Amino acid sequence: MKVSAIKMILTATGEYTYRRPDDGIYIIPIGCLKQLIPVTP
Repeated sequence: MKVSAIKMILTATGEYTYRRPDDGIYIIPIGCLKQLIPVTP
């Protein structure tokens, strides 16, 4: 099994993504994923 490339916690609320300094885990609100994933009709 491969090592994870990224560790993240997906949350329901929030306005921005950030990385926790103590363990390097990214906190990503689900609304921010819309900006990362292009939607095609």
